[in-house]
Amino acid sequence: MSTFKPALVVIDYETALLTGEASVEFYRDDFRIDSMAWSYRDVNNEIKSGFVEGEDRIAKILERLVDDGIPI
Repeated sequence: MSTFKPALVVIDYETALLTGEASVEFYRDDFRIDSMAWSYRDVNNEIKSGFVEGEDRIAKILERLVDDGIPI
């Protein structure tokens, strides 16, 4: 039995500086990703989605996607 892997995962994320101000300046030392949502089509072609908050939790999900070779 094989494990289903989506062909593509689409992500959206919310960012903030340490001050809480939104920012897209990823090169700054105080740039943070606060939350992330993702969507993909499952084996039945139905859209599935999820949401997570926190840098550590976001990093774990992104690492798992990369390790599984799934395009983001």
